[in-house]
Amino acid sequence: MDGASKFVQGDVRAGLIITAINLLGGVIIGSSIRGESFTQAIETYGKFTIGDGLVSQIPALLTTVATGIIVTRSGSESDLATQFKSQLFSNSKVLYVVAGSLGFAAFIPGLPFIPLVLLSAGIAYLGYSLEQTVKEQLESIEKKEKESGQDRKPKDFYEELRTDPIEIEVGYHLIPLVDVSQGGALLDQISNLRKKFAQDNGVVIPPVRILDNLDLNPDTYSIKINGTEVGASTVKPDKLMALNTSPGSAESIAGEDFLEPSFGQRAKWISAEDKSDAEAKGYTVVDASTVVVTHLKELLATHASTLLGREEVKKLLDHYKTSYPTLIGELDADKPGNLGIIQQVLQNLLREGLGIRNLVPILESIANNLSKYQNPYILTELVRQSISRTVVRDYLSMDGKLRVITLESRILDRLNKSITQDRIENRDVLSLAPDFYRRLIDSVAELYRNFRTEGKFPIFVVNREVRLPFSYMLAKEFPPRNFGVLAYEEIHSSVDSVIEAELKLPQAQTAGISEET
Repeated sequence: MDGASKFVQGDVRAGLIITAINLLGGVIIGSSIRGESFTQAIETYGKFTIGDGLVSQIPALLTTVATGIIVTRSGSESDLATQFKSQLFSNSKVLYVVAGSLGFAAFIPGLPFIPLVLLSAGIAYLGYSLEQTVKEQLESIEKKEKESGQDRKPKDFYEELRTDPIEIEVGYHLIPLVDVSQGGALLDQISNLRKKFAQDNGVVIPPVRILDNLDLNPDTYSIKINGTEVGASTVKPDKLMALNTSPGSAESIAGEDFLEPSFGQRAKWISAEDKSDAEAKGYTVVDASTVVVTHLKELLATHASTLLGREEVKKLLDHYKTSYPTLIGELDADKPGNLGIIQQVLQNLLREGLGIRNLVPILESIANNLSKYQNPYILTELVRQSISRTVVRDYLSMDGKLRVITLESRILDRLNKSITQDRIENRDVLSLAPDFYRRLIDSVAELYRNFRTEGKFPIFVVNREVRLPFSYMLAKEFPPRNFGVLAYEEIHSSVDSVIEAELKLPQAQTAGISEET
């Protein structure tokens, strides 16, 4: 492609030089040989030269246009017709520019006036219609937000400083997903998600603010938590997503390739007419709204701890105060510092994927130990001990067994000797030599990949002292909520546990573990 472009560039330069020579030669011949005046020779041979030059440059122009299309198309997954339609007829400004150019060309002498004026007027009308359609959709959303009490225009400068806890920004092609009058189901699905999330995790998700953002790609949405984008993707509102939940077992289907944002699985966008065929071949088929809501659900589960502030914890305690007045009174949340400690304990549990719906046993454990320990990390471990049956139950496989990964004794000894205190965060951390740390993470990564490939959930089991710092170490290297770390003390004797694997370093590397300091 680079060679073709350079060839075109050289051809254009040669054409310009030849055009100049033709013009100069024509003037000289006309003036000296044919006896024409200089003005007459310029007029006669200028027309011939310019006409010949334009004709000779047409192949170069076509090659250049083709080169540009191929280069810009290389990073796109959709077909050429879809790209042309999206880029020419999805933005009213483009249509206005084309209409203006045609209107200007109509007044150039020699060009057909009426056809160009009609084309200009028609394209201008298309641009106006598109602009009005987008405007009506935006007004419809604003109206519904006002009716549902979601309209929050700033009343003063302090109101402008406020950030919505959860926001979804959508490109204008996705507005129909939100607009109920156009059959949009996104608002209802989000409402159901908030209810289900509270039932499963014990955290009440604040209302989700949905905004249009014309700066986004028309098919793109962005999910923000506390003003920071935590996820984004594109969806096709007029198509369905077909997801192969059993790779290798289902037949292939036609469609536009797509990487599902929640779990990173390969999928395809298909038309509604192909839904039955895809389902018959073993694919799970969902609409665009479901893709967005599923993505939102996973992000909320990952970032649930950041949504649990002091105000939310205070509301939870007030809710239980009527039924458990003694327990709530003993926690003494109004005492300076206590509410923050309770909040951090609950956040620590959520951060490791543990729900807090069954809040009473958690609060009982905090109340039992709060007078002795003011460290939220120590309290978190004590809470886990007290609700260990619930903790372990969430990790049981379909056959009711706890399938775990143990650590080689030499690695575990090294981790125990490496525990130190982080004076800033006031918690235990692992202080490991960089070389040993990297080898350990590489070994964990290999096990992690093997387990995920086989559809298993990796659960590491260590002693109580190592559990928290080891869990935090893994959280820095691997996706959250994609692994578990249990303490031996948390596994009740009645649990049927099975050792699936043992974390080891290669023999050549483990030889020097005990000697390292």
